[in-house]
Amino acid sequence: MRYLKHKKTGRTFLYTETLAKHPDLEEVGTKNSALPEPEPVDLDKPVQQEEEPRTQIQTEDGMVDVGDATKDALDAYAQRHFGTKLDKRKTIEALADQVLALIDKYGHPDFD
Repeated sequence: MRYLKHKKTGRTFLYTETLAKHPDLEEVGTKNSALPEPEPVDLDKPVQQEEEPRTQIQTEDGMVDVGDATKDALDAYAQRHFGTKLDKRKTIEALADQVLALIDKYGHPDFD
């Protein structure tokens, strides 16, 4: 794309023949020539989305993803490893978030 730049204000405008005749505008080629040209995108190639890493915890039933654990398993895990009792009246998602926050804060005791 071609652009015009105002000599006094530095503002850029899309190139048109009419604007190009204005004495205060000069052609600059691209809006920011310091930026590299974007790489071409293959639209036929499917986009691979990366899965979020899943955190596993050791329960009585073996290794379980935090998101798949029961409220009882999350509470037992938090008590055993962090000395924290969870409020099981909260949603399972809230309990899982609390366990993940404990793991982030103190480290993962099953893999240290």
